[in-house]
Amino acid sequence: MVLGVGVFLVGGHSLPLALFLPPLEMFDTCSLINKICPHCTHVVDYSKPLQEMKTEYCGMITGGDTTTKKLEVCWLKMSTHQKTKHRKTT
Repeated sequence: MVLGVGVFLVGGHSLPLALFLPPLEMFDTCSLINKICPHCTHVVDYSKPLQEMKTEYCGMITGGDTTTKKLEVCWLKMSTHQKTKHRKTT
């Protein structure tokens, strides 16, 4: 039984919703560098087809498309010229 936003009634006790959700990871593995990156995140959209369901984003990309699918190299290792070129093409 739901009591309010994020609170459930279980066996006569109110428990926070966070106890029923899987734990969230703080960092994700970036597909560009194959390492854990603090700027990388993945979003799952269940309304999309299976191939496009999981989208990877980079928190360091500014001024354009923040997905990593169009990047050839890590944003942090790009030159200023490469970053400007990426911003203009997205």
